[in-house]
Amino acid sequence: MEKKGGAGMIILVSIIIVILIGGILYYLSLPKQIGKEMNYPNLISCEDSDGDNIKFKSTSVYTHSDSETGEGENRGSITDYCDYENSVNGKPAIKEAICDGQNSYFLIKTCGWFSKCVDGKCE
Repeated sequence: MEKKGGAGMIILVSIIIVILIGGILYYLSLPKQIGKEMNYPNLISCEDSDGDNIKFKSTSVYTHSDSETGEGENRGSITDYCDYENSVNGKPAIKEAICDGQNSYFLIKTCGWFSKCVDGKCE
């Protein structure tokens, strides 16, 4: 009778270990934000078609006042790209351009364990 209890305990511990390892691998596979950089503050407008979706390369388009006169409007754009200066484990991070109200930022993220940054998106 005691042997059956011991075998059941081994099976239970094995299942718990498999679940823990699976959870750890899942967590490590997720992208992580490792930084945030301000691009342009106090914009007149800012539009980003993909938000902070790192699976798609997009371009944020913004409008700002003329920097010298403070009058008039100038348009510009920022595109998502692979950041080799902020590589993690030998893989480049991604700089994801986003709009947050009247400000433009780069979110610096990893692509996760099983992905890599290629041409401004995580694959």
